Amino acid sequence: MLLFTHLCHGLLSWRKHPSPPPAAPAAEPDLFLTVEPMWWAAAAVLFAAVVLCNKHPEWRSVGSRLSVLWLFNYPAGGLPPPEIPKRKTFLEVSDISVERIHADKGGLGIPTSFLYWHWAMVLVYGGLFAAIFFATTPLGSAFPYLTLLHKLVVWFNAWESLGLGVIHGPLHGKMAPPFQDWWYRLTPGTMKYNAPFMAFLPMRRNHADVLVQAT
Repeated sequence: MLLFTHLCHGLLSWRKHPSPPPAAPAAEPDLFLTVEPMWWAAAAVLFAAVVLCNKHPEWRSVGSRLSVLWLFNYPAGGLPPPEIPKRKTFLEVSDISVERIHADKGGLGIPTSFLYWHWAMVLVYGGLFAAIFFATTPLGSAFPYLTLLHKLVVWFNAWESLGLGVIHGPLHGKMAPPFQDWWYRLTPGTMKYNAPFMAFLPMRRNHADVLVQAT
């Protein structure tokens, strides 16, 4: 009887206090997050370096030699603009342009070297991102798609901030130099555009703006 009482008590206690489920295996930490203090330290060093460089008289000519004007030495595939008589309406000019594009010996008239540069930069963009992603992201049994998305957004904004995105290159008229967007973002006194809800801020960059861009 005593044994039966202890057995019933044990069963009731087990029902009231069930054993906790096995803990899920701890996820491997993201290397990017584990070195976050290092990123902040590097950003602070970059900001200090930018402030010092801004005071140097040669700062305004930094990057001026990064020119792609040499692409004009390879004009194959390019065509001169079509001849458009004067006093033509917008629709008539559009018709002439469309006819030129669809002609057997027509086309957009963009030199092949310009297109090669454009698509080569796309490959560089994707290749560098893939290398950085796989070097800084531990891969488990499931592919980290959310981490891929997060890092792609950061990489895209960094690429554009350096002036290497859609705002550079011969297809956008940025020939000499095409990589100057970062210069404006890191130079106090340059003009900027504020969002409508931040109209109270000055329209020229100060050191706080440069700090934000550096981080």
